[in-house]
Amino acid sequence: MNLTEIEIPPEIVYKWQEIVNLLAEIVQVPAALIKKLEPPEIVVFISSESDGNPYKQTDTVPLETDLYSETVIKTRQPLLMPNALADESWRSASDFKWGMLSYLGFPLNWPNEDIFGTICILDNKPNAYNELHQRLLGQFCHTVETDLKLLFERHQMEAALAQERALLHTVIDNLPIYIFVKDTDSRFIVVNGAAVRNLGVTTMDEVVGKTDFDFHPPELAAQYYADEQAIMQSGEPLLNYEEPIIDRYVAGQIRWLSTSKVPIRDSQGQIVGLVGMNHDITERKQAEEELRQYRNRLEKLVEARTAELTAANEQLQREIVERQQAEAALAEERNLLRTLIENLPDYIYVKDTESRFVLVNTAIVRQLGAATPDEVIGKTDFDFHPLELAQQYRADEQAICQSGQPLINHEEPTIHHLTGQMRWLSTTKVPLCDNQGRIVGLVGLNRDITERKQADERLRESEEKFRSLYTNTPVMMHSIDPEGRLMSVSNLWLESLGYERAEVIGRKSVEFLTPASQKYAQEIVLPDFFRTGMCKNVPYQFIKKNGEIMDVLLSAIAEKDGAGKVVRSLAVLVDVTDRKRAEESLRQEKVEREILISELEAKNAELERFIYTISHDLKSPLITIRGFLGFVERAALAGNIAQMQADIVRIAKATDKMQQLLDELLELSRIGRLMNPPEAALLSDLAAEAIEMVAGRLAERGVEVAIAPDLPPVYGDRSRLRELLENLLDNAVKYMGHQPHPRVEIGVRDNHAQPIFYVRDNGLGIDPRYHQKIFGLFEKLDQQAEGTGVGLAIVKRIVEVHGGRIWVESVGAGQGSTFCFTLPPPPNNP
Repeated sequence: MNLTEIEIPPEIVYKWQEIVNLLAEIVQVPAALIKKLEPPEIVVFISSESDGNPYKQTDTVPLETDLYSETVIKTRQPLLMPNALADESWRSASDFKWGMLSYLGFPLNWPNEDIFGTICILDNKPNAYNELHQRLLGQFCHTVETDLKLLFERHQMEAALAQERALLHTVIDNLPIYIFVKDTDSRFIVVNGAAVRNLGVTTMDEVVGKTDFDFHPPELAAQYYADEQAIMQSGEPLLNYEEPIIDRYVAGQIRWLSTSKVPIRDSQGQIVGLVGMNHDITERKQAEEELRQYRNRLEKLVEARTAELTAANEQLQREIVERQQAEAALAEERNLLRTLIENLPDYIYVKDTESRFVLVNTAIVRQLGAATPDEVIGKTDFDFHPLELAQQYRADEQAICQSGQPLINHEEPTIHHLTGQMRWLSTTKVPLCDNQGRIVGLVGLNRDITERKQADERLRESEEKFRSLYTNTPVMMHSIDPEGRLMSVSNLWLESLGYERAEVIGRKSVEFLTPASQKYAQEIVLPDFFRTGMCKNVPYQFIKKNGEIMDVLLSAIAEKDGAGKVVRSLAVLVDVTDRKRAEESLRQEKVEREILISELEAKNAELERFIYTISHDLKSPLITIRGFLGFVERAALAGNIAQMQADIVRIAKATDKMQQLLDELLELSRIGRLMNPPEAALLSDLAAEAIEMVAGRLAERGVEVAIAPDLPPVYGDRSRLRELLENLLDNAVKYMGHQPHPRVEIGVRDNHAQPIFYVRDNGLGIDPRYHQKIFGLFEKLDQQAEGTGVGLAIVKRIVEVHGGRIWVESVGAGQGSTFCFTLPPPPNNP
């Protein structure tokens, strides 16, 4: 014990000041002192307030220089020095240098015989100090030592209190349960760290003074309050009572507690509150529920192969409370510790560094086969367990004491002392430190988890049976988790898609779908499935490992937890690829038939229009011929040769027009039937050739033709494509009107999909009402214009036979016209 750490309280200092003042006054000396040894110095702790006193409180002198007081300290005997002048050896003393020639001092000792210092009187002249003075100083010396004894005993008591409080806190802080103390109004007055976190706060101060109504739903808080009031009124404890609690960290999650509440009595036996302990048994409840669910799912799978088991484990650890500062608090804490330890169903013990039991609760006493704690205290595991188990326990404990690292939730076997059967314990051992931080032992907590281990084993066996049935079923099956990741697949699923199990487990199921099926699954099917818990005959396309597409119909149901949340799915997939192909083939045949019928109907309609147009337009020259034949006959009979010749000329013109009509109709009919082999050609070359073919008409009208540079290549019948441009140029010349500066431009514009070619003129223009009509057979907006009206029909036919389209753009009369058309690029052109 370091006695220099003991502080002298102000009231004692005041008392000692009065003593030295009284000494100086009675003995009539200038100085009365209490000096304190504080190596390597001696300190003036109390100095009399008398006149002529050269000493001040807190003055210090080094050891080996204060010969008067240092002699008293070394010899532990009183010292009387009547006259230092008489002895040369005393003249080096510091007191002598202060002018003090005489000295009387007594040693001051702590109760354990350690030296505190001295009490002394000094005079600046020789003084023999009579017997009365010596008795008086001795009496005051006794008074001071009595005070030192009281301070020493109080310091010892406080140290013991701190040691026991540290032991209590270490035990409670490492218990993995919620521990709390409440007053008679069910207000919290003490809570451990585990209970603080369970209530959703961070410090004990946020809990003390409050009730369960501040932390729990009203219906739960009301039930807790009713139970506690019944306990305090009846004095009967509530032991191992199962009750629910709302998890403050997982929304909507219910957890289960095994609760024990025991009344606390004061020294008069009056109930002043209660101590409560909550074990979180959610995992055990979940294990029991999961086992029941696995059995149900296994039965359902045998019947319908539609479910699979999942399991979840969570473990929480709890810590507890710190108490206050007085002897009464120590008594209460001891009472609390005894109540806690004696009523916990877990095995709790404290061992020293040699693994000897120094504290045990009733549960472990019974577990070790003893009748009382006295039969266990001071012994080791070698006295109660088989050699190999005791050796393992000791090795673990020695490692903890040497490393300072705890052993948390370690599963280890033990032998039941009555049945000889092996049982399993979940063991937590943490180092126990004194107030200097030195490891002086350990605190252990053992929980019997044999039933849980047995339940886990039964659960594992059920899972194995289920997994075997699931994996080897002759059906494509898979299961996904809430994130859509594959948790398991059947063997047929792997065989059908060509994968190994390691290649698919953990990947999202949508990764094996085509892009269209992925979008359908993510946007529609999966959200609806996780909402309703089922889906039926969902059409998907899976991509096999070799790249082939498999069409399936997927039906699934969801497995949900106690809160109704989907934890996994069980899906059955039916391969309908062959059926889909057959249906697609039939659908394609039907579409092709409908297209063929539509084309035939369009051809028939076109043929009807063609026949009608021919019959109408060929009648005109025939009527002209017939009419002028009559005129020729009459002119011949009349001998009017000039008239007859004029009529014959008209008949010839009519026959020429009929021949032109027939030639152009023949040309139109050949387009699409008689075609040259397709080839790539630059449109600029074709345009130049077409200009050459109609050069006479262009020159006659004075038309300027501009060909845009860098026209892209086209692909088709070269002669037909040139004919296309010839007809468009010829049409532009015919309908140029009286334009003083006639101009035609051949160019292209890019719309990013395919080039659009055009032939633009600045001629008469076309009313938008006739933009479609002008491409019809024998259609002429100006009946007086030359030509037969077949030219644009030929143009349209050439473009369409090449897979393109043609249209005209014109604002109206006098605004010119632009004939636009598309043509395919060469096969190797991007």
